[in-house]
Amino acid sequence: MTRAATAAMGGLHDRMPVILNADEREAWLASTDDVAGLGAGAMLAHHPVAPFGLRDDGPELIEAMEG
Repeated sequence: MTRAATAAMGGLHDRMPVILNADEREAWLASTDDVAGLGAGAMLAHHPVAPFGLRDDGPELIEAMEG
């Protein structure tokens, strides 16, 4: 499921995944009428990472880059 991007994610894309907490998950599964705002409080962060090639591998590829 996707939703409109939050202000923090809007610079990357106009949509983002819906991430539900436990209470929101129960509301979604109960199919209540008020599900449009679910997932709005998800705290996501992003940072630049190193470019990689086919032979590159390792956890350092997802560490934040300087600058």
